[in-house]
Amino acid sequence: MDQGWTGYAMLDRQPTLQGELVKLRPLRTDDFDALCAVAADPLIWAQHPENDRWREPVFRRFFAEAMASGGALAVIERASGAVIGSSRYHDHEPENSVVEIGWSFLARRFWGGRYNGEMKRLMLDHAFKSVDRVIFVIGADNGRSRCAVERIGATFAGDAPESVYGPCRVIYQMTRVARTLVYYNQRADEFWRGTRDHDVTQNIDALLRHSNGRPPLDILDFGCGPGRDLVTFRALGHTPVGLDGSAALAALARSHSGCEVWEQDFLALRLPPNRFDGVFANASLFHVPSADLPRVLRALHATLKPRGVLFSSNPHGNDDEGWNGDRYGVYHRPETWRAFVESAGFTEIEHYYRPTGLAREHQPWLATVWRRA
Repeated sequence: MDQGWTGYAMLDRQPTLQGELVKLRPLRTDDFDALCAVAADPLIWAQHPENDRWREPVFRRFFAEAMASGGALAVIERASGAVIGSSRYHDHEPENSVVEIGWSFLARRFWGGRYNGEMKRLMLDHAFKSVDRVIFVIGADNGRSRCAVERIGATFAGDAPESVYGPCRVIYQMTRVARTLVYYNQRADEFWRGTRDHDVTQNIDALLRHSNGRPPLDILDFGCGPGRDLVTFRALGHTPVGLDGSAALAALARSHSGCEVWEQDFLALRLPPNRFDGVFANASLFHVPSADLPRVLRALHATLKPRGVLFSSNPHGNDDEGWNGDRYGVYHRPETWRAFVESAGFTEIEHYYRPTGLAREHQPWLATVWRRA
C-alpha cells in the first residue's frame, strides 16, 4: 500500500492548504482591506442572490460573518502573495459525515477554471479525510458557479430548503466515491495504457471454473474499467456485460469490447435480479467504503442466479480506510473481508494471493471466489 494513504481525522475547518497556484490559510482581520478591494467588482456578484455584496457596508457584514464562522479561508496567489479571494467550510455535521463548502469568490482575473479548480480540489481533499460527503449551496440562477462545481464532479442533489438556506438556492454534492470517479474520468486513457496488458487469466479461470451454468455464461464485469476483461470473456464465447461508475471508462469499454456497458454509481446500483451466472469484481470493490459495503454485496448477491459465483480481487491490509492520492480505498484484513461477504449470503469456495510465486509479504492482492448460498 502506498505511503500516501491517509485515514480519517477530525475536520480542521481552518487549515493551511497549498497547491501550485494558490495557498489557503485562515482568514484574518487584517485581510479586510485587500479582500474588500477584490469584492468591490460588481461583476463578481452579478449572478449571486446577494448581488449587492460589492458595496462596502454589505461586504463588511459578510466579512464579519466569515470571521465569526470559524471556517473562513483567505485565498492567496502564490506567485504574488496577494489575497485574491476567500472560501469557507460551514455547517460540519460529524454525525452525518457532511460539510458544506461555500461563500467562495475570486478576483475576475483568476476566473477560467485553473485557480478555482485548484482551490476546490485542495478543500475537497482536506474535507474527505474526515467526511463522506461535501455539499455546495448555490443560487439557482448562478449558472457560472453551477458549471464550476459540475466541472469538478459535483452532481445536482435538488432544491435547497428555503427555511434553511433562503429562497432560490440549489444543492450540489460530492461523495468520496464520486471524487474517485473524477480521478478515473480525468485519466481514462492513461489507465487503459497502464492496465491493458495486465495478465489476470488466473482470476478469469477461477470464476469460470466454479460456475455451474451452461456456456455461454452471463457475466457481470463489475468495475470493468476500459474493457480489457470484457474482451476476454467475449472471446471465450460468453455474454459479458460491463458496469463502471466512470463515464469515461464506460465509454472506452464499449468501444474496445463492443459489449453492453452500464454506467452506474457503485453506491446506487440498479441491477436486475437473478440475471447473471457470475460477477467478476477484479480490483473494484476495495473502492467501496466499508459502511456501504454490506448493501453493495447484497445487490451483487441478488443479481446472481441461484448458486451463481462472485469473484473478487482486492488489495488487502490492516483494515485501513482512506485516501491514497485522489482515490479512496479500503484495505481489509482477510478475516474482515470474509465476514462482510459471508454476511451478504455467500459461501467461500476458494482463495489465493497474487502475484503467484512470491513470498506473502510481496503478494498485496487477495483473490476470493464465492457462491451465492
